[in-house]
Amino acid sequence: MLDGEDGVLFVKKPDGRATGDAFVLFAKEEDAVKALSKHRDCIGSRYIELFRSTTAEVQQVNLSVKLMTMKKHVVCFSNFDVVIYRS
Repeated sequence: MLDGEDGVLFVKKPDGRATGDAFVLFAKEEDAVKALSKHRDCIGSRYIELFRSTTAEVQQVNLSVKLMTMKKHVVCFSNFDVVIYRS
């Protein structure tokens, strides 16, 4: 995992509770492949699913969560633009 704890992004709901999703940045491709071999496995009693993702997907999830927590009205949200009007 790259940068220790800084290499992990836990996705949270607007109220701060965990969604159960996380993104992990690996230092080496072979580390990522090894992790992906655990797809549909268990960590303790917890079932896990693992998928490759892109930087764009991480940024989109991060932005979506931030927008949901803002006390503003989102008028338009797509992969290409975000228009926000203050309430």
